[in-house]
Amino acid sequence: MTPDPHPKKRPGDEHRGLTNGNGAPHPAGLTKGLGRTNGTGRTNGLTNGLTNGVRGRTNGLTNGLAARTNGLTNGLVNGTGRTNGMTNGVRGRTNGLTNGTGRTNGTGVINGLMTGTVRRSLRHNRFGVISQRDLRLGITIVALFLLLLGPFYLLTSTPPPTPPTRIAVDGNLGDWNGIAFLDDAVGSPNANIALRGYSVWQESNGYVSFAIKVSGIALGDSNASALDGFYVFIDKDGSAATGYHAREIGADYMVAVRGGNNAVSSANLYLFKTGTDPYDWSGWQPIDTVRAAVSANGGLEIQLLPGAVDWGTGSHAFLVAASDYDGNETIGSVHFDFGRKALLIEQVLTSETVTATNSPFANLRFTALGGPVDVVRVPLTKTHGTAVLTDLTTFSVAVTGPVTRPESVSYSPADVGDYIAAHVDPATVTTSGGVPVTVEGPELVTYLGSAPSEHRVEGYFRDWDPLSLAPDTAVVQDENVDIANYGAAHTVVVSPAASTAFVYADVAGRIFGGSGIVEKFVRPMGGGGGSGSSGTPVARMGQDVFRAYIDVNTASPQGAPILGIRADYYIEITGIYGHYLSKRSFEWSGSTWIASARTVLVANDRTRMEASLDLTGVTTGTMA
Repeated sequence: MTPDPHPKKRPGDEHRGLTNGNGAPHPAGLTKGLGRTNGTGRTNGLTNGLTNGVRGRTNGLTNGLAARTNGLTNGLVNGTGRTNGMTNGVRGRTNGLTNGTGRTNGTGVINGLMTGTVRRSLRHNRFGVISQRDLRLGITIVALFLLLLGPFYLLTSTPPPTPPTRIAVDGNLGDWNGIAFLDDAVGSPNANIALRGYSVWQESNGYVSFAIKVSGIALGDSNASALDGFYVFIDKDGSAATGYHAREIGADYMVAVRGGNNAVSSANLYLFKTGTDPYDWSGWQPIDTVRAAVSANGGLEIQLLPGAVDWGTGSHAFLVAASDYDGNETIGSVHFDFGRKALLIEQVLTSETVTATNSPFANLRFTALGGPVDVVRVPLTKTHGTAVLTDLTTFSVAVTGPVTRPESVSYSPADVGDYIAAHVDPATVTTSGGVPVTVEGPELVTYLGSAPSEHRVEGYFRDWDPLSLAPDTAVVQDENVDIANYGAAHTVVVSPAASTAFVYADVAGRIFGGSGIVEKFVRPMGGGGGSGSSGTPVARMGQDVFRAYIDVNTASPQGAPILGIRADYYIEITGIYGHYLSKRSFEWSGSTWIASARTVLVANDRTRMEASLDLTGVTTGTMA
């Protein structure tokens, strides 16, 4: 066999099987094995093996790998490295990003970036390559999402529930705009309890709120040991015959708010115990707490929760009061109801003696609070005399100022020398809409034609000659019991023995003014809400008490030694809100005082009081 003169070069046996591969011809991993043809390594990378050697790579790496001219054509197809090569030597920028995930037929290298050959301006991670532009875009999208999330939440979330009450108990009275106030100026030496106005608001869901304004600062006592107190007396049934006698109303409930330094220390609701004396403060029993708040620029707000008070089905009445627990007390001029209107009628005597029939003797002054009031009829109720008094009818009272109407009296010659005593009974006053009525002032007493010169007890004080009175220079803090002048007189009938002792006194304030708030609170050291009386309840009355001791015979050694005399009798008179409540007499038995059945008469006006004791059957001498 003639040998071929030009034999073709063939790879040696050790290189056979490397067609399109790079290793020994093993079934697993060579042609279409693991990592070779169409594997994970060098697919179509070395054409025809290493023909003409490795160094030149003329035919092994098409157009050469070292010079990298025209890139790596047909580099790694369907492998895990270079997809579609780096044509024309531009790394990683051929054909962009296919399928949006950064993976074009490969794992981690996008369009021709060989593993480990990454440009510095890019980041390489398991999701692909993220540019700075991509980062900015992503941040912008997140920021827009967060900005839109808030409005979306507001639009889709459930709105907050509506507050259960119009009044927010914070001491700021701004939420009372549009609600009528009863503008009532009640002065006091302490501006922090000097009332300026008050109101009430009832809501359909059962909440009841009160507001109180003062000239100073509500609960503004800055004394380290002092407190102030504000009170709302509540008459649930409109009956003065039940509950605590808070002036003209019968209070079944009471709200008490105490504090200092413009802050609330305690706020409680009380119920008046059935069967207690209507003037006994100890009848109040605490049953619940209430909401309350104050503001230096506002006032005091109080709120009762639904069901706190058994309102019943009748009419209701409220009366506001305040105390600094240091001798000063204020009470609203009027009581009011949920209608937030009230009418005040002041009785003013203008003539102590009427010398002609059909003449005026008194004025009635009408003041409307909270809104205008139409008056239909105002009669006078007589307690003495037969003269004729005329009713007032049909007029209106605006809130801009009081309206004054005169009252006249007609009498016959048979009435001359007698007197008439009368007053306005609020129960007989008729107004349009049934506005609550408060009457202020003492009984109206005037003599008809002429007045007697001897002493009588009827409320006519012209029989007390000012020159016969003795001044009292001692000063008492409570003006209502600070006696300015006093006097005494008596009549004597020798046979049969019949004498009458008379006494007189006037005060710097209001006679029988008393106190409607019978408690005193002080701030305990270390804070807290203060403390009142403790232990077993005892009767606490707010009446003023007047006593007059009488020595029927200064020459006799008998009697109890009191105030420089030997008293045989004394009379005791109690009163409150400008009216006397009780009158009693006592007699010295030689060892103790015993109640006497002797008659006591009493009369008073705004500042003066007179009383008498019947001494029929008692032998008298020089009296003192």
